[in-house]
Amino acid sequence: MNLIINGENKSFQAEQLTIREMLGHLDITQRKGVAVALNNAVIPQSQWEKHAVADGDHVEVIRATQGG
Repeated sequence: MNLIINGENKSFQAEQLTIREMLGHLDITQRKGVAVALNNAVIPQSQWEKHAVADGDHVEVIRATQGG
């Protein structure tokens, strides 16, 4: 499966992935401060475990950071 994540092409060997599984492959295990948009639609964290991504999807992963 090929996805475009934050503007970069990423390949995964799995044929099916949920958003949660995809994040795990990207070593993003903390949910706090993370938002995911799939094909320009924000997906609530409550749906990450059941919402699947498909080959060719555009994904934006946004992480809040502290600073000033």
